[in-house]
Amino acid sequence: MANKNILLIEPGYKNKYPPLGLMKIAQYHGPQGKCDNVRFVKGEDRSVLFEAWDRLYVTTLFSFEFQKISESIDFALNAANGHADKVFVGGIAASLMHEKFVNEPRWQGIRFIKGLLGLAPAESLQLDEFSEELYSDDRTGTPIEDLIPDYSILDQIPYKYPVRDAYLHTPRAGAFDM
Repeated sequence: MANKNILLIEPGYKNKYPPLGLMKIAQYHGPQGKCDNVRFVKGEDRSVLFEAWDRLYVTTLFSFEFQKISESIDFALNAANGHADKVFVGGIAASLMHEKFVNEPRWQGIRFIKGLLGLAPAESLQLDEFSEELYSDDRTGTPIEDLIPDYSILDQIPYKYPVRDAYLHTPRAGAFDM
């Protein structure tokens, strides 16, 4: 089933850190995973409207940016030609404000993912095997949350994140004891 077209969308707000969730999804779908064609955009890049997408993912970060998030979800629905079942929305705001997203009538059929993608991909993404959704048979694969982020997708957009090559280090217990 390789060579499916996957669109990753980050709303057009300013932020310091790249979208780790989308980067892990890129790893799942990309050359080291399902071998799909992965495209990443920030904001509403109208050039993607001329392609057929098999799945679209929208990340959410800031709950106070609900308006920009809404625009990105509407854009994803447009890019999916109204096929809400191809659109998946996750991230912090989608988890914290889950009911607000789910209860929006114009987004009926979109899957709003609450929390981490810590189960097998088909389970985390709420895929329906009966409907034969793309990768709905992936019920034993490595959880997307456990994948190494694909930083190469950041080269697909002109936006430069202030924090691109940093990592967090957690010292061992007692490292600050005096």
